[in-house]
Amino acid sequence: MRSVDHTSFVIHRMLNGEPARCFRAFSQAEAKRQWFSCDERMETAEYSLDCRPGGSEINRVRLLGGEDHLYLAHYFDVVPDHRILFGYSMHVGDRRLSASLVTITFQPRGERP
Repeated sequence: MRSVDHTSFVIHRMLNGEPARCFRAFSQAEAKRQWFSCDERMETAEYSLDCRPGGSEINRVRLLGGEDHLYLAHYFDVVPDHRILFGYSMHVGDRRLSASLVTITFQPRGERP
């Protein structure tokens, strides 16, 4: 039987760039692939990103000689240059490790929600 552990936390990051530029780094496939990787020893087996309400993201990678690692996301709310709300699950092989709900907000430096 799987256990359930509910937690929540907030991470504040100050990124170099205007909100629109940072939003693109999360919402456009080629931009996100430049930074969204786990380990240089992993090779990408599948990647797609459709960052819009109802869209999804798949990132399947393989550790050389190992099991598949799979990230599956579903986008619920996207406000260009301002907010992305999505849920995702992480899997190794056939085993789901976690499932999470995430809200990312993009604001000019100095503003906080």
